[in-house]
Amino acid sequence: VMLMWLSQYSYYAITTAAYFFIGAENQFLFLTLIQVASVLVPVVGGSIIVRRYFLRLQAVQRDIRSFSVHDTVCSVESDREKVYELISNFIRDKGFVHKDA
Repeated sequence: VMLMWLSQYSYYAITTAAYFFIGAENQFLFLTLIQVASVLVPVVGGSIIVRRYFLRLQAVQRDIRSFSVHDTVCSVESDREKVYELISNFIRDKGFVHKDA
């Protein structure tokens, strides 16, 4: 939906600018190019944004898979129990282990 809105918005904005700057001469060819560009630009831009999102999601999943409590460093020793509790709650809530584990 957002991609369609962006495509329509860019079409209207570019068409208005074309009428203002170019006028009536060579309108057909220019407006055809604008229509093509107003569809391609949001589609390509949206594809880039979606690809970046999925690459970042993949990196987060990779980091979660390789996470180990043994590799962490606790700078304040009194916080160690709280950190372990938060990690175990997270693992239970996400369903990696049974709730009673």
